[in-house]
Amino acid sequence: MFRHYRNLVDAGFRRYISINRFDVARAASRYDDLGASPRFRSVETSGEGVLMLIPKPSGFWTSAGTVVQLGEAGAVLQFVDKEQAAALRSAKIRAGDPMVMTFMESGRQTQGRIIEVDVSSEPALLEVQFSSLQSLSDLAEVTPLPTVPLRLRLISSDDSHTTADQLGRRLYVLFELVDEIRYVVNLAAIETGRSDEYSAPPVVQRLTVASPADAVLLVSQAVRDAFPIGSIAAVLTFALKLPGLRKQWHEGTAIALDNDHKREAKELRALKRQRKALEEAVLEELISARRDGRAMPDGVETQLRGTITSRVLPLIGALAEAGVEALDSPTFPSTKSGPSQGRKSRKR
Repeated sequence: MFRHYRNLVDAGFRRYISINRFDVARAASRYDDLGASPRFRSVETSGEGVLMLIPKPSGFWTSAGTVVQLGEAGAVLQFVDKEQAAALRSAKIRAGDPMVMTFMESGRQTQGRIIEVDVSSEPALLEVQFSSLQSLSDLAEVTPLPTVPLRLRLISSDDSHTTADQLGRRLYVLFELVDEIRYVVNLAAIETGRSDEYSAPPVVQRLTVASPADAVLLVSQAVRDAFPIGSIAAVLTFALKLPGLRKQWHEGTAIALDNDHKREAKELRALKRQRKALEEAVLEELISARRDGRAMPDGVETQLRGTITSRVLPLIGALAEAGVEALDSPTFPSTKSGPSQGRKSRKR
């Protein structure tokens, strides 16, 4: 208990927060442990040599290792030489230490921090996380697909009174949504034997935070083709209707349900069914884009469906909760729509 109080004080809290809430809050940032996310593709490498540089109070620790796994978020290095492993142990390299890593063949340099250290294994292993996502095409022999612009606009009725907190949430969820769809595209490519079709992390070409927020991202053509803009817009429309109707229904439960409340309950159930159908349309559109006219093994399709259901659809709901009423994209000349509910791009 006293340790928890001390942790609260060290973290800057001046009021009591339960242990569970405190632990969740500390683990909430996706940037703290990107290497633990399955979203970021990792590949086995032939063992390219790297030079590690880690600052310590006694001076800089340097050693040469080889990369055995390389991903967009980080890499796993091994130190075969026993003297290097001993030096790693004696230098007391710890998780959280900053590092600079230089690839010997390409000369490319990247920064980050140590995530895991295992000096008891044979050979010794070190996991690092980059300070920002890296395209595999910059670090390994991977050719990325050509990029095209994807423009997305977040529209809401309170655009003139949007706080920094609201806007930050909306942009965060939007970028998460784009990257999750990129993950689905890359996963489908790998699982269907098209591992050469690599979609690199999106690059922000332009970002306007005025009303409405407007982002132009450079993504692969595969990601843009798969992005179900119309179906997402349709889900947002229905997601906004549910809270108000749910509130009306709950306020009526304090008294005997009259005909109006029964009608509202019926409408609420109907809206939930319609929203579920629209979410299914998002799923089907993403799956269809990945089939691309080719047969997809049942196991792969099941895996993609599970990923879309658990990681893509909740983000659409999060956009609605952040106050986004519509998502449109002038990128698409005629906006792709859901099952007749899709919203076309608005010209401004």
